[in-house]
This record gives sequence, C-alpha cells and structure tokens, in this order.
Amino acid sequence: MLALILRNVRTPAERRGDLAAQMAAHRVGEQRLKEIVSRYGLGETLRYAHGLLAYAERLTRAAIARIPPDLCIRDEMDDDGSPNRRKVAAGEQGGPRIE
Repeated sequence: MLALILRNVRTPAERRGDLAAQMAAHRVGEQRLKEIVSRYGLGETLRYAHGLLAYAERLTRAAIARIPPDLCIRDEMDDDGSPNRRKVAAGEQGGPRIE
C-alpha cells in the first residue's frame, strides 16, 4: 500500500517520512488510550470522549457564528507554486462554504 501511495505523489521521499511519523504517533496514541481505558474503564473513557467532542463542536459552532455574513477570502491553498486558488465565503444563505 505504501508503494502505491508513494508512486502517486509529487514528493515521495517527504511523504514516506510524513507517513512514518504518523504511524509512530498512532502507535503511541494507541498505547496511551489502552492505558487510559485500563485505568478508568471503557464507560468513563467514552463519557469523557463524548464530552470532548461536544465541547469541540460548541467551540466550532461559536467561532463560525462570529464570521461576518459578507466575509469573502481568497487565498492560495497550495504551497508548491501550482495555481490552485479557493474562495472561502461565509454568507447568510447556506452559511460558510468553500468553492
């Protein structure tokens, strides 16, 4: 699978390093989560996980609500020089969107 991914990206050496770092981080996270469940139990761990998700959603919705309805931003999304522009807009009809 890794070989397939690396054959289909512009910078395979960089992606190989990125993916290796991500896998290492996932292994550490998996071990830490097992330790938390072992210490506090699955039920309590899930309650806190759901609480964190709800809190993140409240913060995100509050931040989006503060976006002026007429805001329109154009910015370069890629840093490799390719002409890939996106228009990010927040409007009263339909809310924030990316075009």
